[in-house]
Amino acid sequence: MDRRNFLKTVGASVGISVLPLNLILTKYVSAKCPDDRWTDYVFAPGAGSPNVKSASDWEGLAGVYFERRPNTRLLAGGQPSVEAFVDTLLTPARDACVTLPARDLFIVSHGTPDGWMAIRMDSTHPNSIRGAIIESVEFGDLEDMAREKQQRNAQGDRGSIEIPHKAVSPRPTGGAKARLRLVACQVGEAVTFVDKLKEVIGDEVALRVPKFRDFFVTDGFSGSVEYFGYVFVVSSLTDLPDRAAVKKAFIDAREKLFNGNPVPDSEWEKWLPKGDIQKTGTRVPSFSIVVLNPKIEGLDKRRLEVPDGYKADVDIFGPEPFASATEADAASETTRRSFVESKLSTDTRFKGAFPLHQRLGFDTLALFTAAYDWWPRGFGAPWEKKEDAKRGKDIKEWRGYRNRYVLIVPITNADGFLFYNYVGSNGQSLHQGLENEDALFITR
Repeated sequence: MDRRNFLKTVGASVGISVLPLNLILTKYVSAKCPDDRWTDYVFAPGAGSPNVKSASDWEGLAGVYFERRPNTRLLAGGQPSVEAFVDTLLTPARDACVTLPARDLFIVSHGTPDGWMAIRMDSTHPNSIRGAIIESVEFGDLEDMAREKQQRNAQGDRGSIEIPHKAVSPRPTGGAKARLRLVACQVGEAVTFVDKLKEVIGDEVALRVPKFRDFFVTDGFSGSVEYFGYVFVVSSLTDLPDRAAVKKAFIDAREKLFNGNPVPDSEWEKWLPKGDIQKTGTRVPSFSIVVLNPKIEGLDKRRLEVPDGYKADVDIFGPEPFASATEADAASETTRRSFVESKLSTDTRFKGAFPLHQRLGFDTLALFTAAYDWWPRGFGAPWEKKEDAKRGKDIKEWRGYRNRYVLIVPITNADGFLFYNYVGSNGQSLHQGLENEDALFITR
């Protein structure tokens, strides 16, 4: 998902019949110490009931879920990084509720399938190499952190976010290895990113990362639910003319279900909204779930994002690698694509163990550049946003455009029931069906 839109769309595809927000904020379990010393600890900066902005505030709703979850301590405020989270676990004076060893650890963050998380790892790696406006981490940051961890280990010290033995050991007799569970949408699709993160955090915990979109809902009365959804995407340089063309594009993509089986062709007919969807710019109604009976009923419980013309899908900003661009390079579709490919071929972001085009789902740089219509800002792209056009021409700032059709479908078993985690509003009831379905995660 492109960086401008993920904050608007993640978690917002859930239609919830809820109590008023003020009741949501008053019916959560207060931040008291867990009753059981065998506790899970959660790092969720900015999350929790006092910070919930709306019923589609993903981080806030995740925080409510973990606040209610029994034998769980949410460490949110005052923890600026994963490094500080680990330090807090090792320094009981910082939080009187912390007792070691921890049972399991959780890190809550927005994420994307190309290997990117909206979270600060440590004091020296606060930002993405793509210049994100929020603190974030991607593969290049993890490569640096892995090298630094090796150097620190050689000197008898641990890496900045390496989980030390005493934080999670000793385990109960016959107990499983402690898990560090990322609560971060689709990051598990970026296997290379996950493997490098595992290298950085060390071997004391099993790293467990979701491969699908992560949703939280709460109604302020029955409790909070976490569940997963498929995110199916097809793209085209031209508008797909009608529903039949969109359906064919999804069928041709040969998508798979969570268990590895192909999506039956008949499912697309069920999942796609009826009627003409060309350039509607609308979304079908999102789905609701009943906490105590979360079976998906009917065939209309899905969401489709339909592009209204082209949408900017990739931003590659200057002055590098486009400092040498001239207006001749922007003269035609052919010259624009040729120029972009030639410049990106020498860009370090598109080299190395996990180059940017692979993170975005393309095996080669040529396939990546061919998938977009490239334009510098202000040079006449018919779908350019008005605010960008007002800023005037900039031959050094290029964007790739394409139509993207995104279908989000809740993940269910063969009988149509959700895989879900549930915690009651009293903080006592707990169901961990999603957590225990290994096929939904990648584990290292």
